[in-house]
Amino acid sequence: MFCYLNFLKMKQMTDKNHDDTVLDKDRVTEGKNKIEKPKMWQVTFLNDNFTSIDFVVEQLQKHFKKSLEQATTIAHEVHTKGSAVAGVYQFDVAETKAHAVLQEAKAREFPLQLKLSPTE
Repeated sequence: MFCYLNFLKMKQMTDKNHDDTVLDKDRVTEGKNKIEKPKMWQVTFLNDNFTSIDFVVEQLQKHFKKSLEQATTIAHEVHTKGSAVAGVYQFDVAETKAHAVLQEAKAREFPLQLKLSPTE
């Protein structure tokens, strides 16, 4: 539990020699701060018949900071199972990574598809 001072009012306290504004501590309350963790999103690569495995490996290393071994394993899973999760991130990070990969795929004329989905 967290204790915090609840400053409800500001009062003018006037002294004969000073005119200062002081916070009035009306009460001390105990409460629980509830901070929710942000929802996490997974970035999934989807298989197609045209995007090269080398390109997928390159993108996994570049944008998802995977080692060559990890990237090759994920690319192989995409090829054999039809899809594979590249990583799990907060939405804005997942969206940025996916957008960067899709822009590079478009520039190289690959029809690569990615999917963003919330984790449970």
